[in-house]
Amino acid sequence: MNEISFVTKARLFSAFAALTIASMLAFTAARGGEAETIPAGQYVCEFNNGMQAGSVEIRGTTYRAFTDSGPFKSYSIGGENAITWSAGFGEFNVVSSKYMGVTNGRPTFFVTYSRTRGGGVDRVDCQRE
Repeated sequence: MNEISFVTKARLFSAFAALTIASMLAFTAARGGEAETIPAGQYVCEFNNGMQAGSVEIRGTTYRAFTDSGPFKSYSIGGENAITWSAGFGEFNVVSSKYMGVTNGRPTFFVTYSRTRGGGVDRVDCQRE
């Protein structure tokens, strides 16, 4: 009887371990490597031509963009690391924004925006100093 109990316990443990591993893999695949927050710090944003657009300060799930000296506003990161800025992004009309993870050793995100003058869409890349 003890031998059957031992074998049964071993099978149950094996099944539980397999189920736990499968659940962890499914959760990781569902999250797709998405970030919860952007790492804290001062981010310098540049236009494609290399000119600086300004800087953004990130603290936890809050931010302050460019020349804004008021209180920090909240942001959130959704599916595929898309960023939603609760109070916009400076004077830019945000089309999309995405956290790109670490690029060249520094956390990076970009903001695609529509131009307020002349129309069209452009982008700034922001990297932590």
